Parts: sequence; structure tokens; C-alpha cells
Amino acid sequence: MKISDTVRLAFNEGRNGKTEWISSVLMHAVVLVCIFLTLTVSLETGRIFNDYMKQGYPDGYEFYLNGFDENDVSWLENRGFMNIFFSEDGNVSTASIDSIEKIWIYKFQALSGRRDIWNEDIENMLEIVLFINTVFVSIGLVLCVIMVNSSNNSFSMKIDERREYIDMLYRLGASGRDCVSIFAVYFLLRELISLAAAVAVNAVVMHIINIYLTDVIHIDTGFSLFRPEIVGIVAAVSVVIMWISFGKIWRKRNEF
Repeated sequence: MKISDTVRLAFNEGRNGKTEWISSVLMHAVVLVCIFLTLTVSLETGRIFNDYMKQGYPDGYEFYLNGFDENDVSWLENRGFMNIFFSEDGNVSTASIDSIEKIWIYKFQALSGRRDIWNEDIENMLEIVLFINTVFVSIGLVLCVIMVNSSNNSFSMKIDERREYIDMLYRLGASGRDCVSIFAVYFLLRELISLAAAVAVNAVVMHIINIYLTDVIHIDTGFSLFRPEIVGIVAAVSVVIMWISFGKIWRKRNEF
């Protein structure tokens, strides 16, 4: 079967089941919007928090250090720490940094080496940032599971619904690979439509959130309307999961 025939038959699937694919696209797009939102918030909360706190700390943030000595000065400087002071015992006592956007990464790195970085004045706020990141990452993972289950159900329903059509293709001489290709292209096109819709809706939602941050909380910067790395990773993972799930479901029904 030619590629053009495969694509044409895939488009025919869309025309023959408009209600099914439109509802699937809408549901999948909603899940993708939520995934984009949670990942963007989890990645950029530190930057938003830093921009907000910067108003009260124009000269940077001073942190107390424990377990650092002169051998760790380069480690600190590579991460943006400056104004490094030593105590009488020769260990590093304090250091300042201009941005706390990645401070939790540095804190965990320090803890892995039995060292500590803290600032009593903003420690509670930093814990809130960590909590927000943890919650949104967890929500994102749950949404990914929901997306996988939704795709599996959609694949199963579609194959069961079109079983007579698939049998007819076999009787007309189409191979199992040809049949798989038709439905794989159909599901791929549907996935791309969901992805495009989700990117557009997510940009609108982020714009509304940014307006709120500017007008109510008075933060000049906001969340990104579009993060290509997030979209690329989610798209790649979605397609891979879609292909694996579809292949398993197809083989389970002894059609491939």
C-alpha cells in the first residue's frame, strides 16, 4: 500500500467518526494543557519568587554556610555566590548570591555533601516554593498517567468499533502492517491536533495568569507563554507511549 493511500484512509477514519475524534481531541487537549501548566509553573516558580523577593533584597541574598572550607570556594563561585567570608576556624561562614532561582538545587547539592546553606529570613518562603514545585510535579505525573489510560481506552474502542472494516481490508489483500499504518497515522494526526490546541490554550491561560501577577501581586515578569522544551518532550513522550500502547492493544486482539 502506498503512503498516499495510507494517509487518505487515515483521513477517512476521521470523517467516519467525527464525534469520536473531536471528543478525544478535546479531552486530550485539556489534559495536555494541564500538563503544560504544571510543568511551566514547577520550572519557573523559583524565577517568579526571586523577582518578587528581589524588591526587598536589591543587594542580593546572604546565606549562612555550614561545612564549607577554602576548598569549596570554587564550588560556590561557579554557582554565583560572592562576598565569601571565612570564620576564625578557617571555614566559610557566609556568602551572598544575586538570584535564588536555583537555590534549592544548590541546597540539595550541599546536603548531599553533608553541608548546609540557609537564610533564616526567607527559609519559610523557600519551603513554600519547594512545596509548590513538589505539588505541581506530582500533579503533572498523575496527569500523564491519566493521559496514558485515556489513550489506551481510545485505542481499544476504535479498534473494536472498526473490526469489521479491518476484516474487510484483510479480505481485500491489505497486510497487517498496512492496517496498523492506517490507524497509527490516524492516531498520530489526532495527537498533533490535540497538541496544537493545547499549546494555544496554554498560552492564553498563562497570559491571564501573568496579568493577575502584574496587576494584583505587582510582579513585573511572568510565566512563559510557550516553553519549546516542554512541548517537545511532552510531544515525544506522547507519541512513544501512543505507539507502544497501540501496538500492545493491536497484538492483544490478534490483528498484528
